[in-house]
Amino acid sequence: MKSIRSIRPAAWVGLALGVVLLILAVRLIPRILARERVRESIVAVIQREAEESFLVTGSIEITATTTIENTRWLFPGSLLSLGTSRATVQVPGTAFYGFDVTSLKPDDVVVRGDTVLVAVPEPVVLSAAANLEQIKVWTSQGWLRTPASVRTAERTALRRVQSALDRQAAQHVRTSVQPHVNSARALEKMLTPVVQSAGIRKPVFRFQIGKRLIMEGTQ
Repeated sequence: MKSIRSIRPAAWVGLALGVVLLILAVRLIPRILARERVRESIVAVIQREAEESFLVTGSIEITATTTIENTRWLFPGSLLSLGTSRATVQVPGTAFYGFDVTSLKPDDVVVRGDTVLVAVPEPVVLSAAANLEQIKVWTSQGWLRTPASVRTAERTALRRVQSALDRQAAQHVRTSVQPHVNSARALEKMLTPVVQSAGIRKPVFRFQIGKRLIMEGTQ
């Protein structure tokens, strides 16, 4: 049978360990809860700011040009041309880009001390609107062609200019770094008050936008 003296030191060690674990729990649990609150708040504010599940983070000014040529030959296979009627349409426009927020979840947000890492999808074009008030049209009529051939070329060029705007905008957003940087800055501006209200006074943001890591800390 064990003596009382041999039991007391073990009890004191167990009690000390219990106190240490209790202190650690008291200190760590609020931090864990705070991190969870930050993550949930970030997702909530991004989804709340988005209209119809799409968050616009920037815009670009673009100009698209389409040219249509209408050539008529004397007869099929002939080398004698009756002329080429041509129409060129140029129109400036504004394209808006951002990302779909429906896939965003708390796991996409990581909080380490004052550093907040947010992973969001690649930016894509939401819409590209042509400024029809500034449209320019150039036409030329083939030497044996009718005015109708010019009008046909012009109508075709006008129909295709919107597609040209869409393609140009999509290519710019896909290949340029600036839309990613603009998206990071827009998110930082939006999220800074949320994170500060959760207790992180000077947050340092890192945004992983698609496969690119954009580091921001301008606030």
